[in-house]
Amino acid sequence: METQYALESRTLGLIVAENVISELRLQGSISPGRADGTTQMAGRAWRYQVVVQPTTEQSMLRVDVGVYDSDNRDELIVMHTGFVSS
Repeated sequence: METQYALESRTLGLIVAENVISELRLQGSISPGRADGTTQMAGRAWRYQVVVQPTTEQSMLRVDVGVYDSDNRDELIVMHTGFVSS
C-alpha cells in the first residue's frame, strides 16, 4: 500500500505543479522571484514553492515548482519545471 500511496502522491503532486504553472501563464505578467502557496486537490492539502528565473531567451521565464504534502512539510513529493512567456 505504501507504494500505491507514493505513486498517487507523485501523480497528484504533478497535477498540482501543472496547475500552478497554468495559473502563472494566465496571469500574463510575471517576474523572477520566489513564492509559496497552498491548494486543495483530491481531498488533500498541498503546499508548493515556486521559483521563477530568467532564461537565455528574453521572452521566456523558467518556473520550478516544488510540491509538498501539507502533513509532511519537509518531504518533497515532486519537482516540476515549465516555461512561461515574460
